[in-house]
Amino acid sequence: MASASENVLLQYVMPILGVILAIGVVASPTRTVWRTRKKSDIGGKPPDFNPLPTVVAVGNMCVWQGYALVSHDPFLTASSGIALLFAVTNTLILFGKTRQQTRDLLLLLMLIYLAIVLLFCTLTAHSSLPFRTVQLMWGISANIGSCIYYISPLSTAMKVFRTRNSASIHVGNSVMSVVNSICWIGYLVGGKHIYLVPTFTYYVGATFNLLSLYLCWRFPRRSAAAQAPSAAEPELTASAVEGQASAEALVDVQLTTPAQPGTAARQGVSAPRSRAHQTPQAQLSRLSSGPAPLQAAERGAAGTAEHV
Repeated sequence: MASASENVLLQYVMPILGVILAIGVVASPTRTVWRTRKKSDIGGKPPDFNPLPTVVAVGNMCVWQGYALVSHDPFLTASSGIALLFAVTNTLILFGKTRQQTRDLLLLLMLIYLAIVLLFCTLTAHSSLPFRTVQLMWGISANIGSCIYYISPLSTAMKVFRTRNSASIHVGNSVMSVVNSICWIGYLVGGKHIYLVPTFTYYVGATFNLLSLYLCWRFPRRSAAAQAPSAAEPELTASAVEGQASAEALVDVQLTTPAQPGTAARQGVSAPRSRAHQTPQAQLSRLSSGPAPLQAAERGAAGTAEHV
């Protein structure tokens, strides 16, 4: 028979801790989400934030709320209800900040989740299913939704590998998911409450979020603003090359038109080599040196022409 301290631990301490962890997992991206309100678009390359987990959290918390109401569990009702408020708020903010293609995907997922919840509510209220069947229907669906939620941060894994940038993975959410999963695995295994579906769910949560943290460590976060200059560099380089070519053509005209054959050699002035005969190193040096050498060349050419 369990002692009084064990009853307090199992009936109050662990459920309250579970409420705090569940809210912490869903609410962890809130600060980052509110920061995105100042940005016009989070769908850049790479995105600053992955909105998919927040939408999945809305549907998952709706299903957990249904399971809590069917099971008459006050702790689960409180945790899923408060977490649902955070998830809905974050989703509404992100929905207005994403690009049209991402917005369509989020809307489709939201409609699928709402259709499932409405179907389960209808079966619960108007069908003659046994109470145990209804409870299993909500419980298994909630655990499947939790697995999808734990995997959803890795929806941008291929982009992380391609860009070598983990900006789309929220570190705080992954850390909270790992802590939550490990605590519940310890509770289920230590208390010998081995339920196959919940235990599998938390193993999935710990595994995939540890993988997310590894990606964050392997490919450190770099903001999109830090990569903006490199994206604009080809344009600037093309403009510089075009300006260089125009200036060199002007210098060549000024050098060759007034001069007569052998004049530069007689006066000790060496004629500049044309760009076609310059080495790649010389051309690179002239490009990197900016407009100052061009102005000097023009002044020298003008002086040579006047002298001639």
